[in-house]
Amino acid sequence: MAILISGIGRSGTTTLYEIIGKALLAQHGGGRCVYEPYLWNIPEIESTADTHGQPFNVGQVGLFNMTVHCNTPLFLSNHHMLHDAWLKRVFGPAPAASQTAPDNVMAKVIRGAGRIEAALTRFENLKVIAVTRNVIDTVNSGLGLFTFYGDEFHPSDKHRFVNEVNSLFNANLDASKIKNEMEWSVLWWHYFTEASIRTYQKFPDRVMLVPYEKYIKDNSGIMKQIFKFCGIKDTHLDTKLFSNDAGPRTSVSYLDNRSIELMNDELEWYFTRLKNIDVYAQDSNQFRNALLQKYNKRKYVQSLLLTEKPDHTAVMWRIKLKNCLAHQGRVGNASGKEAAKQKIFTVAQAMSEFGANETALAEMRKKQFIKATPPSKKPTLGVLITNFNNVSTIEESICSVLLQSKKPDLIVVADDCSTDGSQALLKKLAARHKNIQLVLRPENVGVAANRDLAIRDMNTDYITTLDGDDLFLPGKLELEYSTLDGSTDKVAFSNIALLNKTENSIMDTSAYSGKPTAAILQMLTSRSAPVPRDMMFPKSLFTIAEGFDVALNMYEDWAFKMRLMLAAKGGWIWSGGIGTVYDRRNPGLSGKEPIFHAHGQMIALARNVRLLKAYPTAILAGLRTASSHLGKENKERMSRIITKYERKGDFDRLVVCLEALWNGAYVGEDVQKRRADINQFIFSINKQ
Repeated sequence: MAILISGIGRSGTTTLYEIIGKALLAQHGGGRCVYEPYLWNIPEIESTADTHGQPFNVGQVGLFNMTVHCNTPLFLSNHHMLHDAWLKRVFGPAPAASQTAPDNVMAKVIRGAGRIEAALTRFENLKVIAVTRNVIDTVNSGLGLFTFYGDEFHPSDKHRFVNEVNSLFNANLDASKIKNEMEWSVLWWHYFTEASIRTYQKFPDRVMLVPYEKYIKDNSGIMKQIFKFCGIKDTHLDTKLFSNDAGPRTSVSYLDNRSIELMNDELEWYFTRLKNIDVYAQDSNQFRNALLQKYNKRKYVQSLLLTEKPDHTAVMWRIKLKNCLAHQGRVGNASGKEAAKQKIFTVAQAMSEFGANETALAEMRKKQFIKATPPSKKPTLGVLITNFNNVSTIEESICSVLLQSKKPDLIVVADDCSTDGSQALLKKLAARHKNIQLVLRPENVGVAANRDLAIRDMNTDYITTLDGDDLFLPGKLELEYSTLDGSTDKVAFSNIALLNKTENSIMDTSAYSGKPTAAILQMLTSRSAPVPRDMMFPKSLFTIAEGFDVALNMYEDWAFKMRLMLAAKGGWIWSGGIGTVYDRRNPGLSGKEPIFHAHGQMIALARNVRLLKAYPTAILAGLRTASSHLGKENKERMSRIITKYERKGDFDRLVVCLEALWNGAYVGEDVQKRRADINQFIFSINKQ
């Protein structure tokens, strides 16, 4: 039988071509191995299947081959006079009317993934090895100044590609809105991968679908299956060729981490598609995490194909690069340096620094597997991302949610009237990801109000939050969602990955897990254990806990968590993993003067004092926490007050004074007025 190897481009087909080709020639004592016949015409390769040392210059271009490619539909499923003549020439010699090709001929193409069915229709003894590869590796390799739409010496295929895809797949593509070569490459990859899969489904006996990811896990085993499929004996398999880099090797990253993460939907589609046709099973999130770590270790080089107008052929790109190198020095904007300059911390960096929750997820999934029947109606999950002037970090924050193994039913991004360009960026992201609901405040309402208003409008059973300069580690949502397990009276939380200017660390929050209400309130008000962040809670508990106090601009989250503890009758439960990557390299509120912290904590405590009356030790612990930020004189006064109430046991007077503080509290930026509030509280509590 004749053999056709088909790939999407940069998918490892050259290695297969050399291994299979040399075995084919050995089995038949000769034959022809035709390399990329839509472009090249190199006799030496035909007789040896060896691409090494070939010139690949203009003298080797096959003019008829190029004419056929440029004048034949990219997606072709039946006879076509010009293409049929070309097939006869590639797989010949054979009579014009013959339905079979010689058995000792093999061709390898990367411009023919949409024309496989036409080749199968032309020759009934043709078998096809269709190689696919994940989008990230394919596109990254292509960005090494290789355009899928116009190889070396023929014009771009872009416009006819768009026309054909819109007609055949109802894609509704608009060429004017495709910004760079990376986006074009993703489209090429997607539709030609889909075309290859559909042809395999239609001709399962004549097409062998080989995911590159499956091949590299067991190259010897997969190659033996290919040999059997092609009717080639195993004795002709040269295993030394497995380590032979047949095609150009890509050792750098042309994709920054953000671009990689934004291709996650396509990556998930790819592995889901392969799984659904029983060809290959691979967890998309696990694979993505491994890719992110791999690319994060590589040197980043900025490809011209990402920055220049996408209107060149590959040879034109290479000429442009040569000129650029000659006049501007080496091309490449090191994303790591830029990220450091803007203080951007990526998901990939977070995974490299803190891991990706693999152990916790494995343990949780094991428990889920052996557990009783899950609830019939799974609760819906919403994620709120708040943003105010986080233009350099908000996209990475959103990516960290989009990349979660547990997909939220709703992602709300609430922007509090940003003035740094955030809103324009958010509009682009919302247009790209349909599950993002964008809220743009017409005026600045403050952190607490922005968060509170957004949550009240979210119609999901469970909710969790994220600030626009922080990240979720992979697995955060899955771990906490599984921990809640359908409950309406529990709160789930995780450890915190803390970014500092000097040394990063993990904040262990597990001490709160499963403890009685009194114990948790004591830890919470004393802050004796790190306070959990971005907890996942039922929306119903948010209402019971009265939401956020919109008048507060400090410690409103701490105050809310006290009420959330009282509302959560089922307790707070630790997920076993790491949730938020909390960026404290820019101090923000933590950089304010101590009096702000003392006053803010006292106001938060005063807000809840009536609810906390049944837990007096928690109230005293909160006062001690606040007083730690005071000057020596007031700290001593507060210490005497706390000691007195510890002995006395009658807290009515203390509750009244704290309520008075709450009712008359100042929340502006005037230090003296905040200090006056505290002095008034101390005076009132001592006036008996």
